[in-house]
Amino acid sequence: MKMASQQDIINQENYKKYGFANADIASDHYHHFKEDVALMKEMGFTAYRFSIAWARVFPEGVGEVNEKGIQFYRDLIDELKKNGIEPIVTLYHYDLPWALVEKYDGWIGRQVVADFEAYARYVINEFKGKVKYWTTINEQSIIAQYIEQKCYIPEKYRGNNQIRYQINHHMNLAHAIACKLVHELVPGGMAGAALGYAPVYPLTSKPADVMAAQNAHDLRNGYYLDIYFKGMYTKSAMVYLENHGLAPEIAPGDMDLIKEGESDFLALNYYYSDCAKACPEGSGKNISYGGVNLSGEKGNISAFETHPGFYEMCQNPNLDTTDWD
Repeated sequence: MKMASQQDIINQENYKKYGFANADIASDHYHHFKEDVALMKEMGFTAYRFSIAWARVFPEGVGEVNEKGIQFYRDLIDELKKNGIEPIVTLYHYDLPWALVEKYDGWIGRQVVADFEAYARYVINEFKGKVKYWTTINEQSIIAQYIEQKCYIPEKYRGNNQIRYQINHHMNLAHAIACKLVHELVPGGMAGAALGYAPVYPLTSKPADVMAAQNAHDLRNGYYLDIYFKGMYTKSAMVYLENHGLAPEIAPGDMDLIKEGESDFLALNYYYSDCAKACPEGSGKNISYGGVNLSGEKGNISAFETHPGFYEMCQNPNLDTTDWD
């Protein structure tokens, strides 16, 4: 049974382009989970957060359940419980079923919200008696920042930065729905998201740099935090997005649904801090979302994010980095 996700396709393309591992087989947890859980117990772990692969459960994204796929998660959760380890399930971790990319461009198409609801309802109902803690979508801020690495974007949409915020809006609807389902189906269940969060420091104490750091925080952090816990988009960030034609299309009732999907907790994935400086409107720079270091040679990062009139990200001169920046 074909079980490809968009991440499989992206990994294959990166393998051909850069020579990175294709990730067809990684740590092979699927065949070694009992050994892995034994190691977790030996190390004193009391909880294990893992993701359920949507494509493994529903190879076509919707429709027929892959019994072999869901049985793996039944066995894994039972093994964790048997060893006194709390299972923490993540419903989505970049791996949208490839069939849904082919059908309606994945997260770009609004139909994905309804299909995610069907998937989430099935999984939550399946494990409602064994899993109390649920994380919904992994690192929405990272998905928006590195959109073509975390989503397969068809050629016709590439370079359209509004798509970042449209995809994010659809994910916010999916997050709210998943939170509601946990509260509805799981006795004492708790739901939240795992956010990729980085504090932003101003490059200098100049007021323009301090303001730029606040703006960067609002768009890179607050824009996600406020929606999870206040049911609203951060005003300063939305004004900027609206003024530059980047704001998501919001259908009637969307914000009501988001407010109803209350989060119980916030999980943080914290790798580093960021630094920002002023980027005047007439600087001659265009909106860009920065780059990555693909060589492993320190200082070889391709670009930093720029939003003229709002902020520009930059290297923090007071901190060292890894060889991958």
